[in-house]
Amino acid sequence: MGEATCTARQADAVRDLPWYSEMGPFARSLAGLPDTQRLPVHLMVAPGHDRCRRDGAVPHRTPAFETPMSPLLRVEGPLAGGDPVHVPTPGLYLLLRAATLGVAGTAALGCTMAASYLCDPAIGRCLPRDPLITAGAVEELCRKAPAAKGRAVLEEALGAVADRSRSPMETALTVMLALKPAHGGMGLPKPELNAKIELPDELSRAVGGQRSMLVDLYWPDAGAGVEYDSTEFHDNREQAIKDRQRQLASDLLGIDVGPWTSAVVHDERLFSMACARLAERLGLSWHPDDRFTWQRRCLRAVMLGPHRFW
Repeated sequence: MGEATCTARQADAVRDLPWYSEMGPFARSLAGLPDTQRLPVHLMVAPGHDRCRRDGAVPHRTPAFETPMSPLLRVEGPLAGGDPVHVPTPGLYLLLRAATLGVAGTAALGCTMAASYLCDPAIGRCLPRDPLITAGAVEELCRKAPAAKGRAVLEEALGAVADRSRSPMETALTVMLALKPAHGGMGLPKPELNAKIELPDELSRAVGGQRSMLVDLYWPDAGAGVEYDSTEFHDNREQAIKDRQRQLASDLLGIDVGPWTSAVVHDERLFSMACARLAERLGLSWHPDDRFTWQRRCLRAVMLGPHRFW
């Protein structure tokens, strides 16, 4: 990377790679660009090299790290199309994006990258995938690059980045609850997502042999959780039985799990009331800060809409 530069020729070489055209529809959906507009190519450059934007090529300076490490992945074979290609690790990509996304955008992107799904707006549904990052690994990356542009933004955003989200709604709730009010959030503690709670044998038998249960959003220190009920209008007897069993298990374990429906989450006033009730369960004195109503509404519009985070 010591001599890496950003030129139109290098951008064209990336566009010639075999996977580039295949990813075009997905990338345009994320960026909201029409088919007639050429996608920009983002290239990393070494410190001291020209960073002027040229003909669809966008340069990014490689951050300096205090300890020896490789923030790049070497790609060879058919994907590289010839000479090896070096690409940022997912954690470094998030650090680079933080410089332009701001705290809220970085939190939304980070929580999505740490999730076990891929939301593809080009096909209108989510696909399963392994998480790209963990919050802990990104925190370690920030410590090793204290002078990197975007580091301060990323460190603040990590307060709302939780691992193991399994759905866009879990991501949305995490970001809306845990971001600070100045960035549109409710300023509540960050939850654990899909926490696995083992059930004792006697309790397992009482709930139909279930050995463990998952809680969508969980605050273990307070013994409180939130379950998002996406099937509130579905007439599904089997699911209703499972919900009652899970509620019984929670009650017997002393875990206060509150069900939140789509109607509650999508209504601004009902959501604020639910947050106030959650704050009580967490032992906090809390109320919405009316100085940041606009920021809250902007964040809600983004997080409850199509998840086009990149």
